[in-house]
Amino acid sequence: MSNDQLGDFNQHAAAQHAALSARFGKHVSTLNSVQADLMVVFRRISAIKKKLLQDHPELHELHQQLSAERERTLESEPPTPTPSSSSEAGVSGAAEGVSTLGVSDAADAQAT
Repeated sequence: MSNDQLGDFNQHAAAQHAALSARFGKHVSTLNSVQADLMVVFRRISAIKKKLLQDHPELHELHQQLSAERERTLESEPPTPTPSSSSEAGVSGAAEGVSTLGVSDAADAQAT
């Protein structure tokens, strides 16, 4: 390869890097926005769950049973492979501690 060819390749690579870097920045921004939205949703779910358990103490035992059943189900399922990335770890790490009450399940169980 000659120096001219290497120079042309470097120019092309620099242009491609600039274009892809801008796209990557947009994707990072989108992921950060999605993570923030998910955190708001998780906080709202947690607040609703606390309110339901305060207003309906009889749901507490049902909630305990559903949580235990969900844990057994999750433990018996093989883990799904996920790419290990520092940006994804923040999203999945934030979601790990959040559990749902299963309000529709609880309402169905109370109705029967």
